[in-house]
Amino acid sequence: MKTYLNYIKFFINYQCISVIVERDDVTKGKTYPDPYLLAIKRLNIPVNHTIVFEDSSSDVKSAVAARTYCVGIGDENLLSVGAQFTIHNSQLLIFRL
Repeated sequence: MKTYLNYIKFFINYQCISVIVERDDVTKGKTYPDPYLLAIKRLNIPVNHTIVFEDSSSDVKSAVAARTYCVGIGDENLLSVGAQFTIHNSQLLIFRL
């Protein structure tokens, strides 16, 4: 959990995050597409301008159900549940920014 909090702080500091959707903001959380759909609505952007990074099969399925472009963080098995491609380590994401 601490690692993810560090990532969130990083993204907020560099103004990469402008909307946060929490569990209590939606009636149906992941594995449903609702959290992504609410974020897209709050951002007021088209779904085809959305990139989601997820590290579990159920979360990738949720992102794909919302019709987002989903990048899997982890094994290539995430491709079989709908990730467009995968990166093997979430720390690589920081360096790609």
